[in-house]
Amino acid sequence: MVIIPKGKAIITNLNGYYLKLDRLIEHYQGEVGSGEIFFSSSTGEGILYFDQHEVLEGYLQEKGKEISGKPAVKYLMNLPENVNFSVSIYALDEEDIYFWLYIPSAKLLHDNLSSEFTDLEGLVKKMTTEKLTGYIDIAINSGKANANLFFKNGRIFEDSYSWESPATGTSRKSMAALLTKTKELGGTFKVYQIAVNSKPVSEEPEPPPETSSTDVIPMLSNLLNVLERTANASPKRNGNFATILKKKFLEKADKYSFLDPFADEIQYTGSKLKFTGQADNRELIEAITACVKEMNKEHGLQKQFLKELVPWVTKFKKEIKQYSIKL
Repeated sequence: MVIIPKGKAIITNLNGYYLKLDRLIEHYQGEVGSGEIFFSSSTGEGILYFDQHEVLEGYLQEKGKEISGKPAVKYLMNLPENVNFSVSIYALDEEDIYFWLYIPSAKLLHDNLSSEFTDLEGLVKKMTTEKLTGYIDIAINSGKANANLFFKNGRIFEDSYSWESPATGTSRKSMAALLTKTKELGGTFKVYQIAVNSKPVSEEPEPPPETSSTDVIPMLSNLLNVLERTANASPKRNGNFATILKKKFLEKADKYSFLDPFADEIQYTGSKLKFTGQADNRELIEAITACVKEMNKEHGLQKQFLKELVPWVTKFKKEIKQYSIKL
C-alpha cells in the first residue's frame, strides 16, 4: 500500500489519459510550490513528490510489484496508453516533504505488537519520549480497519484512519476513537523509524560535546556559497542546489547525526548556513567538507570549484591550517 500524506487537496480524480503531466507539474510548482501527485487504478497506486524546482521522487505499486526512484518517476511521467489512472494533486508543506520521501525505506523497529499485551496509548507515549521520527501502522479487528500515526521528533504531526475521510492535521476525537477501537476490537501495531540514523530511537543518546561550533559557521557557510555558485554555473546542473545538498546531508546522517534534516539542527537557506546542534568544530567541518567533496565528484565540479575557491582559501587560511582542511 502506498502511504498518502494528507496534504491540502488542490484537484482530484482527473483522468490520467488526457493529462500532460510535465505541464501539469510545472503549473503547480508555481501555484503551490511543493506537493504530491497520487495515481490510483484498479491494478495499483503510485505517487510523485515535487518541489518548486523538480520532481523529487516516485513510488509505484502495481500488480504485486513495487518500484521506486527514477524508474517509477519515468513510468508515471510517461504512462502507457493502455493504463488509466485517476490522478489527484495535493499541496504539501516544504518542511514535511522529505519525511514522506523516505517513508518507503523506513526501518521496522517493532513488529506485530498485539493489543492483548501492548497498550496503544502507552506505546504512543513511549515513542513520544524516545523522539521517534517514523510512524505506527495499526491494524484493527484483523485488518478490517487500519490507521497510521506519523511522528516527527516524537510529535504526532499527522494521522490517517480508514473509517474517516482525509483531513489535514490531527484531532483528539479521532485519537480517542482509535484507542477505543483497539481496546474493544483488538489490534496489532508495527513501529517504523525513518532510517537516517544508525542508532535506534530506543538507545540512550550520547551526551553532547562541550565545544560549540558557532565560530566556524561563517567559514563553512562561505564554503557552501562557493559550491552553490559553481553548481549553478555548471552546464551539468541537475536540479536545485538546496535540494541536492539536503539529500546529501541525509545520506551522511548515518555517520553525522546532526545532518539529519528531520532533527532541524542544520539548515542552508538563502545562501546562509545555520547550525543549532552540539557538534564540535572538527566534527562539523569534517561533515560539511565530506559533503562538499562528494558533491563535487558526483556532479563533475571539482576543477572549476577549486578555481572559485581561491578567495575562500585566502580569507580563511588560519582556520584551514588549524583544522587541516583538505578539499
